[in-house]
Amino acid sequence: MKSFLKQIALFLSFFICASIILFLSINLLINKKGNFDESTQSSTYILGHSHAEFAYNDTLINKTKNFANSAEPYFYTYSKLIKLSSHNPEIKLVTLEFSNNSISKAMNDWIWEEKYLNHRFTFYAPFLDFDQIQTLLIYNPIYTIENYFKSIINNLWKLVRDDIDYIRYFGRYSALTREMSSDEIIEFEQEQSSPISSINLYYLDKIVNFCKEKNIKLIFIRTPQHESCSELANEPTFQKIYHENYTQVPFLDLQKFPLELNDFADVEHLNQNGARKLSNWFNQKLKTGKIESLQPGLTEYFP
Repeated sequence: MKSFLKQIALFLSFFICASIILFLSINLLINKKGNFDESTQSSTYILGHSHAEFAYNDTLINKTKNFANSAEPYFYTYSKLIKLSSHNPEIKLVTLEFSNNSISKAMNDWIWEEKYLNHRFTFYAPFLDFDQIQTLLIYNPIYTIENYFKSIINNLWKLVRDDIDYIRYFGRYSALTREMSSDEIIEFEQEQSSPISSINLYYLDKIVNFCKEKNIKLIFIRTPQHESCSELANEPTFQKIYHENYTQVPFLDLQKFPLELNDFADVEHLNQNGARKLSNWFNQKLKTGKIESLQPGLTEYFP
């Protein structure tokens, strides 16, 4: 019996070691052979989650590329930024979506909850560092291990098919066509204190420090949400987080940007009409240097 258990233990040890070697080798090859070069030589990158993805039409904004991606927390944006900057030294300015839900405790689910982990882990596995993988193992060990093995199979298949043009999948502008109706307007009560995601904010800190180290100008930007959006309920906590921790970073708050009801797709997101208005304004301010010249502290919408 002891001999049998010993053989099982040896087999498991060999299997685990072999899988780790394969995992690291595949990730190394993807980092070495994958395409991460942004062909338009843009100097301004837009990063963030769906608020930015649907709001900034980069075909209307000079020398700018929108790499925002729906439901992407700073935990993954950090890895994306490191990879993009290492292959695209022309990056001079990064605007990062900083909105009410970016600080909320719900971001923890976006990092390690099952459906998000299933969506993110395989794609980002080659770019995650040890601390990030350790975090996922601590908070969701079962699905992290499951996706660890899935990533080996899926990413090996990517290499076999030479499907490693990663720059296409890092994020982009997406247009929403629907228009919000007045029936969707709701009332909510503002919360004086709201739970936050300390882990997501930890990776926001890492983004801030990384941009400083690489001499990349970082600007926080809050894309307009409809005034009835319940995620604005944590506004006191949101303002407190910024003013206590991030006043060294310019913050362009566009919550008061002039928009009509039919410029929204829903309470959180702009549709293509709202995106056109916002993108044209952003392009004009970018071309005249008013975005890049923003100083640390809060700046609200200006005409």
